[in-house]
Amino acid sequence: MSTHGEQIHPDRRTVERARAGDAEAAELLIERLECIPLILHARNLRHGGCFTEDEIVDLTQETLTTVWRKLDTYEGRSSLESWVYSYCIRHMSNAFRSKRRQPRFSDADEHELAVSAENVHHTLDFEHVYRCLAQIDPDQECVIRLKHFEQLTFEEIARRVGSNTNTTKTHYYRGMVRLRELLERDFKESFA
Repeated sequence: MSTHGEQIHPDRRTVERARAGDAEAAELLIERLECIPLILHARNLRHGGCFTEDEIVDLTQETLTTVWRKLDTYEGRSSLESWVYSYCIRHMSNAFRSKRRQPRFSDADEHELAVSAENVHHTLDFEHVYRCLAQIDPDQECVIRLKHFEQLTFEEIARRVGSNTNTTKTHYYRGMVRLRELLERDFKESFA
């Protein structure tokens, strides 16, 4: 049940069963996907609450639709919530860009646009992190995501991926070195 020495997360089996028509697994999957509005609300608050409640509901539906269509690509390298998180970020970043392009008519709206543009810039700052993270070794990427996105300890990560703590730390520190190199390269290329 593992590829390249990597343990497959139990969520993969739940997704496979749900896709095969198992009603109990489908119900569990739907419960697990309730993380989408929670993630989007938290991200919205973190970026100044640029989106209204209705916009967050729309964004939730768009993200859920994408995740549902892409379930067959879930490989089980991390928890379902970690995998879904990247879709939430992508959809929210797209919505920020879209919102920024909308015409404004009043001074109050212009101020809101300036605040929104700052938030877009801040959010887009992280897009390159995700892009660079996808370029490193999958074992290192998995450990970094678990450490920083799920705030797990090295011991918890080791148990989750079926490894020992020292190997987990090695993957983390080597991955962070590689990630830093990629980020520095991206930064230099952006201003070259």
